[in-house]
Amino acid sequence: MASYQAKVYATRVLNEAVEMQLAGEGVSYQDLVVLSIGSDGKVQAVQTDVVRLNLLKAALTNAAIDQLAMLQQQVVSIPLGTLLGWQIFSGWGPAVEFRLVPGGYVDAALSHRFDSAGINQTRHQIMLRLDANIVAVLPGYTTSTEISTEFLLAETVIVGVSPDSFTQVLTGEEQGIERLIADYAR
Repeated sequence: MASYQAKVYATRVLNEAVEMQLAGEGVSYQDLVVLSIGSDGKVQAVQTDVVRLNLLKAALTNAAIDQLAMLQQQVVSIPLGTLLGWQIFSGWGPAVEFRLVPGGYVDAALSHRFDSAGINQTRHQIMLRLDANIVAVLPGYTTSTEISTEFLLAETVIVGVSPDSFTQVLTGEEQGIERLIADYAR
């Protein structure tokens, strides 16, 4: 129960830290990525502003660490019956207080995802993952829990030229070959 409460509070704090930092930064996709367009109007390259991304990552990580440090004053009360784990006594008994103590670190990692979003369409996402370690201290007992949460920093769909026709090959052993291949044209 202490581990669960620690996760709830820490996740809330991490979310609030990132939300406040992003609202203050006013970051858009165009601030982080430049699409290189050729003379034919087609996207030729996706160029990320690595310096801007790393500055944003550092600012978000620092905001999360600062907010997480405030958990030291966080006191949580849980009824003794709930702590004993017996469902019949859950919610009953005197409240046992424990405090949440940030333990260790907040680690951040940026990643890019390119997913198919349709015929000749690609979705590009820039993700930030924050990992934190939280320690819940009860009288005579300590538990540690890991929190991992992911944030979408930027997203766009890059639209390419649609082909005049395409063939879709399906897999399936129970169907005949005539049902496995489908041709489509405009």
